[in-house]
Amino acid sequence: PKSLLLDIAFSGDRIIAVGERGHIIFSDDNGRNWQQAEVPVQIMLTSVTFPGRGRTGWAAGHAGIILTSHDAGKTWVKQIDGNQVNKIIADAFTNAVAEKKKILNTVSAEERSRQQEELEELEFQLTDAKSFVDEGPSRPFLDIYFHDERNGYAVGTFGMIIQTFDGGESWSSPAPLIENPDAYHYTTIKPIVNILFLIGEKGFVSRSSNNGKSWKHLKTPYNGTFFDITGDENSIMLVGLRGNALLSSDRGENWIPVETGVKTTLSSAQILSDGRILVSRYAKSLMISNLTRTSLSKLPLSAGKAVSSFVLGRDDDFLITVGIGGITRIVDPNFTAEIN
Repeated sequence: PKSLLLDIAFSGDRIIAVGERGHIIFSDDNGRNWQQAEVPVQIMLTSVTFPGRGRTGWAAGHAGIILTSHDAGKTWVKQIDGNQVNKIIADAFTNAVAEKKKILNTVSAEERSRQQEELEELEFQLTDAKSFVDEGPSRPFLDIYFHDERNGYAVGTFGMIIQTFDGGESWSSPAPLIENPDAYHYTTIKPIVNILFLIGEKGFVSRSSNNGKSWKHLKTPYNGTFFDITGDENSIMLVGLRGNALLSSDRGENWIPVETGVKTTLSSAQILSDGRILVSRYAKSLMISNLTRTSLSKLPLSAGKAVSSFVLGRDDDFLITVGIGGITRIVDPNFTAEIN
């Protein structure tokens, strides 16, 4: 619990955290004591998810590794690795190139020029994908999300994205569907009110309103990396590098800056019961939004050294953060009163 930990999630009342050297630890007493899980790898794990807080979950990390557990995080097995992921993505672009060539033979002369440009872009991305096959499992996953125990996504660096519809028994890649010609890193994939958002570096934001069948690229006024997105039917907040946060009230079509007053990276965000947003950062204190979500202010308590992610107790009566220095557990009446 004092090692570098990067993500944390609930499975029922059990709390599971993941981090460096393949460490997965779990607690059955609200974070007071921790046990180490049985894990088949010793590489950095970056993300963990248990859909619906159920007993089946997934963790992802460096070298394109995805692990799964069916006993609430006590034991884990490898489901896929970076060599397999690289081939899946290369196959997806190979198929996309073949399909585009078929289309070229059927379109009008006016349409041919645009289709030819799209073909050339796909061929360039296919060359890129094949180079990663030759290079090996060098790309890390940065986030994994499962809607339920069958449908999920994992995303990572250089445009790496795969999806499953059968709980990870098989995987495919929607990469050719997503407008990302510069292969920007993907940091987070998350649904907000039945819309799937994919975010990353260089201000990258894309959304899908049909469960990933098609994607729309969204413009943002910030050209740095975003690390998390959260929201509801009222508005959506992006948080990222150098204290930058953006707010949208129209599903990402337009964005306005959120006043933060800090330059430290904002790492994770979660909506509270009253609609405000609690935000962690690579610093000792967390931040909280006002009710309109147009500004963030520091909370007056220490929440760790540099926080990567956090969970709240069921009644917001405790907070557990992970990051540099591992686990920090906060049970503080002042904190509970502040966020309530």
